[in-house]
Parts: sequence; C-alpha cells; structure tokens
Amino acid sequence: MIDATSFPDAEAAVIAVVKAADPDLFVSNTTPAPIPDPAVIVGFSGGGYRAWGEAGMNVAVNVYAGTEKACRDLAIWVQDVLAVASGDLIEHVSTPAGGAMSVPRQSPPFQRYFVVTVHLRGQATL
Repeated sequence: MIDATSFPDAEAAVIAVVKAADPDLFVSNTTPAPIPDPAVIVGFSGGGYRAWGEAGMNVAVNVYAGTEKACRDLAIWVQDVLAVASGDLIEHVSTPAGGAMSVPRQSPPFQRYFVVTVHLRGQATL
C-alpha cells in the first residue's frame, strides 16, 4: 500500500514563516547578485526522516547584512522566529543554540549560517 501522506516543501515553509514575521525582509531560496542587505537565503541541506504523519527536513539558513553585528543580530532573530513556529504545515523547528556560524569576509555583506530541522506535519492526499 502506498502512503497517502504528502509533506510541504521545507524551504517554502521556512520562507513563509520568516516573511510573515518581517514582510520587508528579502527572504528567498535563490541567491541574487548582488546580495541584498539584509537578506535570508534558505536551501535544503540533506538528511532528515519521514515517518507516518511527520517528516523532519534539514534546511540551511544563510543570513547576510551590512555589518557583522547586524548579521549576528539578524541570525539570532531568525532563529527566535523559527523556534516558535508552529501551524498547519510546521509542527515545530529545532534551532541551534548560541547564534550562527560566521563566514569570514573582508567586506560586506557579512554572512552567517546555521541548519535547522523543520518538523513538518503530514498532509492527507485523498
């Protein structure tokens, strides 16, 4: 028997949560050139699991801003937004503690990244 459960796109779910918290922030799953300041770019990072009614997908979150401090603060804000996300598509999001990894750069935009596990609710496909 085929599983009659589908799962939403994890990237799209993360983008929707962050955009809902700040509609003016550039949030996408594609990286434009030049990178806007500030910006949040998300992408599937592999791994995860699928079980009856739930799936957990790993999503990479890259944060860009004009200063290192603004980048750090934005990364923490995005983690806070995702940590409390819950709704029809997302059961919860596991976020790392303590901020995000810094990517060394000589000039703006500065970059930080982290990986979250998005626990998705299964959707019945009838």
